[in-house]
Amino acid sequence: MSDLNQLSTQPTFTLAEDHCFGGQYTWQLQSGQLRFTGDDAFRHFDTFRNTHVTGIDVDDLQLDAFRNALDLLDVWRWRPDYTPMDLGYDIDDGVSWQFTASFADNECSAAGANAFPSFADPLITVASLGAGRYGMLLATFCDTFRVRLPGVNC
Repeated sequence: MSDLNQLSTQPTFTLAEDHCFGGQYTWQLQSGQLRFTGDDAFRHFDTFRNTHVTGIDVDDLQLDAFRNALDLLDVWRWRPDYTPMDLGYDIDDGVSWQFTASFADNECSAAGANAFPSFADPLITVASLGAGRYGMLLATFCDTFRVRLPGVNC
């Protein structure tokens, strides 16, 4: 297999949030490394090295665990957009988010603004950041890659 073909089949994902009045961050997996960009308030604090890090090397066991969680959360069926209008109201501030993932056999591209996929069905919208499948995605991300996100119980 050529290097170009191998690169195109490597898993990638992006997890990003923008908090109104609170900053933004992006975590992106490319070429086996999870990279951070964003405001210092969201920078991962590595308690094992007692320092801030901008990149984390990811191993195959972590990728397998994360992929299994993505399957369990059924991210492959998440809608491309979730809005409070799905619930009959509008919110001008809060949090917007985006999650994209590409594995050899599946892809996901989902986003929302103050709205998230529910536990009951990923096609149904809920309005609470900690609830639903998106909250579980954040918890899984934190647990799998040993990342702490301020404001998230992980």
